Amino acid sequence: FSCRYWRRSMTPTKIKELRLRLGLSQQAFAEKLGGLSISTIADWERGRHPPTAAHQRRLQELDKGEER
Repeated sequence: FSCRYWRRSMTPTKIKELRLRLGLSQQAFAEKLGGLSISTIADWERGRHPPTAAHQRRLQELDKGEER
């Protein structure tokens, strides 16, 4: 994926930092984001695949402390 996409979204590093700040394992983070697979979270954190627009919004909500 292009660097341009990652600039508009949470970067892989920021995603991992968010998960760690929330004190969640990859499994718990995946469940919090709607039952995703652990491999999806790992792919995001490694920069293999970016989150969808809907998941980007949810990550930003979590980052701002906007729990649902």
